[in-house]
Amino acid sequence: MRDAGARGDPFSDLGKVWDADPPVVNVSLAEGDTVRFEDAGGRKPSVLANESILIKGLVVRSYSNQISVHFRSRRAPPGSFLLRYQAFVLSCNFPERPAYGDVSVSSLHAGGQAYFYCFTGYQLQGPSTLTCHNATTPYWSGKEPQCLGE
Repeated sequence: MRDAGARGDPFSDLGKVWDADPPVVNVSLAEGDTVRFEDAGGRKPSVLANESILIKGLVVRSYSNQISVHFRSRRAPPGSFLLRYQAFVLSCNFPERPAYGDVSVSSLHAGGQAYFYCFTGYQLQGPSTLTCHNATTPYWSGKEPQCLGE
């Protein structure tokens, strides 16, 4: 899988989430066929999906940009499968800029932070920093603050 900004060290992508999309369209394995998807980008491979959970609509999600697929068919002739994928990185939406203030963001990906500040004469009400968290739908760690007149 790929990310336009990812180069070199596979561990530099930790904290990002990668989806194989579109989701599983069809599953047709014969008795005895096995298939296993693993996240291969970490220090130790971790199983993401196998034949017991492959169902129509499943989205395979990885925490690195490297997935390995292991397929075994005991039939003669052997079975096969077709894999189509599109990789993308999930990210938080850009946080709302407070009236009478501004926001700067280190990254919109998991672990990224949004820093809020107010213009002179206004005071920040709420958190000065929010962190993007990893989830099915990434989210900020709290509600954007407001700038209130002093």
